[in-house]
Amino acid sequence: MKCDVTVVAAFLKDGLGGNPAAVVAQSAPLSDRQMQSIATTMNLSETAFISEVAPSRYRCWFYTPVRQIAYCGHATIAAFWHLWNTAQIQASEVVLETPGTPLRISWQDNAVYMQQQAPVFEDRLDAAYGVSLNEVQEALRIASVRPSGEVTPVIASTGLRFLLVPCVDETALSECWPNVEAMTELSERLDIVGFYPFALSSRDDTNVVSRMFAPAYGIPEEAATGMAAGSLACYLHAKRIHSYPSIRIEQGRHMEPSTPSEIVAVLDVSDGAISGIRVGGKGKQIGTRTVSV
Repeated sequence: MKCDVTVVAAFLKDGLGGNPAAVVAQSAPLSDRQMQSIATTMNLSETAFISEVAPSRYRCWFYTPVRQIAYCGHATIAAFWHLWNTAQIQASEVVLETPGTPLRISWQDNAVYMQQQAPVFEDRLDAAYGVSLNEVQEALRIASVRPSGEVTPVIASTGLRFLLVPCVDETALSECWPNVEAMTELSERLDIVGFYPFALSSRDDTNVVSRMFAPAYGIPEEAATGMAAGSLACYLHAKRIHSYPSIRIEQGRHMEPSTPSEIVAVLDVSDGAISGIRVGGKGKQIGTRTVSV
């Protein structure tokens, strides 16, 4: 059979860049084998298969080139941007059914915003997993990961687990040269999707600059990672590093080729505690393809 695939770049920055995701809007779900085959053929960091299961309620299945993944931020933005942009959705808000709590997906100012789960942090990597700071540094091949004495690598999740790694500055971030074998082994030990090193930005157009490496999921480096960005925004608030309700995170600048993307994380804060988080951005269709399965 033939399957039509739309490629959408999500989290554009000034109308450019973004992270490409393949989108399949399906009337009936394909088999796991078929979906994995399409994702492998497309060879993008994620492929989203989306179906409407009830009025204004949707299901998504996400696949990297090598395995299924429970959630994906940029592929969610890409899939729903495609449906809204092609008038397949008329309402300003719909529900995405997930393996956990259903999430609200909204359309605002030509951008898609996805709700994420409440943040969970684990900061005792040595005690819980036997992973030292030196091992993290060696996996990223950087000399230092501390911008201050109070901030150290932490596992964070708003639905998917990432290792947030604070770098001294953007220069140190740009010099990350991952040891793929070591990073893959640590990802398995920590049960994480990937490493998300970041640095505070001195530029006016963004608050934080980040990168994402997930070799255990077949992703050498990714230009925009919505789930990791949501976790990072919550962590910056929890550590009182950034107190604004809206945080702009740039990713992809230090890839080769450079592909700057912008992820906007909006925090709802009540009495100092995070009561809700939405991550959003704009999309653009950049291609179509018909795949045999």
